[in-house]
Amino acid sequence: MPKWDNASKGDQSGLRHSAYTHRPFTLEGNFAAMQVVQEMLLQSWSPTPGTPEWEVLRIFPAVPAQRAGASFSELRAAGGLGVAAGRQGNVTTSLTVVAGRDGTVRIRNNVDGREPSWSVAGVVKIGHDFHLAMRRGDVATA
Repeated sequence: MPKWDNASKGDQSGLRHSAYTHRPFTLEGNFAAMQVVQEMLLQSWSPTPGTPEWEVLRIFPAVPAQRAGASFSELRAAGGLGVAAGRQGNVTTSLTVVAGRDGTVRIRNNVDGREPSWSVAGVVKIGHDFHLAMRRGDVATA
């Protein structure tokens, strides 16, 4: 009976488990890794799926406590929002949102009960979310 051939998996370790030594590439695996990192830093989805309402932004929703400092720039959220944020000592310290269209942007409050200082007027807190009326191209920082 032939020995199972590990060729379909490849052996990039150099341990000679297979003569097939190239590094396998799958779109699903590589893109999934990038998606996991982005979901740790920024999440956005509709509060009412199936309707054209804006999504709720969650900043650093799944960053482990061991990663006390983190930052990102130029990530895109659903609805065409451009987002950048910084975090130090497990606390969100900066946030910039650029509107991709006209409407109300909802940002989930994860600033540990602190009241952020906003660069725009008219920010309203409703429940756990900050609501900002924005027009395409507007920039709001906190």
